[in-house]
Amino acid sequence: MSQPDNKQSDRGSFGNRLGFILAAAGSAVGLGNLWKFPYLTYKFGGGEGDQHGAGTFVFLYLLCIALVGLPLAIAEILIGRRAKKSPVGAFKALRPGSLWRAVGYLGVVTGFIILSYYTVVAGWATGYVAKSVTNEFANYESHVSNETVYDRILQETREAQQDQSISKEAALAQFGAKYPDSEAYDNAIKEKKLEAYPVALFSDFLSSPYKLIGYFLFFMLLTVGVVLGGVSGGIERWNRILMPALFLMLGILAVRVLTLPGGTKALTFLFKPSFSDISIEMVLFALGQAFFSLSLGMGALLTYGSYLKKNERIGASAVAIVSLDTTVALLASIVIFGSIFSYGLVMKGSGIGNLFTAIPVIFQHMPGGRILTILFYLLICFAALTSTVSLLEVVASTLIDERGMKRRTAVLTGAGVITLVGIPCALSFNVLSDFTLAGKTVFDLFDYFASNIALPLGGIGIALFVGWALTRAEKREELPELATPTFRVWNFLIKYLVPAAVAIVLIATLMGQI
Repeated sequence: MSQPDNKQSDRGSFGNRLGFILAAAGSAVGLGNLWKFPYLTYKFGGGEGDQHGAGTFVFLYLLCIALVGLPLAIAEILIGRRAKKSPVGAFKALRPGSLWRAVGYLGVVTGFIILSYYTVVAGWATGYVAKSVTNEFANYESHVSNETVYDRILQETREAQQDQSISKEAALAQFGAKYPDSEAYDNAIKEKKLEAYPVALFSDFLSSPYKLIGYFLFFMLLTVGVVLGGVSGGIERWNRILMPALFLMLGILAVRVLTLPGGTKALTFLFKPSFSDISIEMVLFALGQAFFSLSLGMGALLTYGSYLKKNERIGASAVAIVSLDTTVALLASIVIFGSIFSYGLVMKGSGIGNLFTAIPVIFQHMPGGRILTILFYLLICFAALTSTVSLLEVVASTLIDERGMKRRTAVLTGAGVITLVGIPCALSFNVLSDFTLAGKTVFDLFDYFASNIALPLGGIGIALFVGWALTRAEKREELPELATPTFRVWNFLIKYLVPAAVAIVLIATLMGQI
């Protein structure tokens, strides 16, 4: 089949391959790299530095990235570059009149939904930069009463012993028995206050609709400002600034943590596997994280691929994108594990809220904790912004291609509608917290649909389209740099292994297994 006509005036293109790689890597790098991957690694490591389950999980994750994530990333970029259109237009152009266009529509809808609630969380990070600058986390002793700490001890004791009948007096007696002298006991109470304060602070933050909407709107304006600049003048330009800054901040944090007593224990924890620890559960989580980490199936890589010049190598670019994304996840793990092993802390829960309750506790233990906390939340903001920019571009490029809008009109229209949808997501934590559908708030419902259903379906659709709908000649034309044996391996993976693996992810998420 001949390549579609690509004469389009308001689409733009990346200046060079580096700009594309940084932008696409920015799209992939997100909050999941900074918390979800470290948490899963910690979970399978047993929470102890001398266990090897963490290294096994990292090995499986890297294997899944190579066999599933990378081939699918190549496929998604290939569709965009060949069609030179946004998700909907790409499938329509490459297979006119077919039902494959539904995959494109699904990608746009998914990107739209994710952006509406992802920007809410990004707004939280903006608010926490402000809290870090004012050193609000250091005020924990004067803001947390002893009674609050006693209630926390009671709750933890009941949970640990699975006995809700334990009295507060008994729980406090058990707690006090661990600390024979008054100084040790006072330090333990102080530590409990430090743990309790960020939780109370975050709860207070979420309870304010004005704060959440304000930070949400602020972050949306940042996103709009970047995307209005176009592909090279906005997206590429800002990713050339944000991505190196992100790696610089992560590098500073990692070096600082590795200089702590016991900090290097994180390296052994991460990179010393024991294959006797492999389980079906571990494989499922590694597979799921490999898929979700790269932001596949929502049209972002496809859209960015449509701005990639014909002479640029897709395969090498995809390898660079995947490598950068994985590096961020590993560096974030080093920062978190080095910190908790040095100070004897634990990770509690995989939810995104832990970024705002656990991180302040970790860094308050360190000399220079205020600066480190500022750096970390700036890091989150940068990672979130590179992702929200790609999501808004998916929507804007679709309006440009399908409705013939000018970029400014497309960006403002898309952002305006997304903002209206995003406000109920922000209010899900306060004013609309009692409004639920199927037991889920608006925020949780959007997250469940996008993450558990839409993204895997989109990934399966992309794999099947490239594997079976495109001809070998069409694929070979877009991947001339791949040697014949390499191309054959990739083609086999995208036809058989990738759709089967992503289908497993879909089934496992729907069954609540990952």
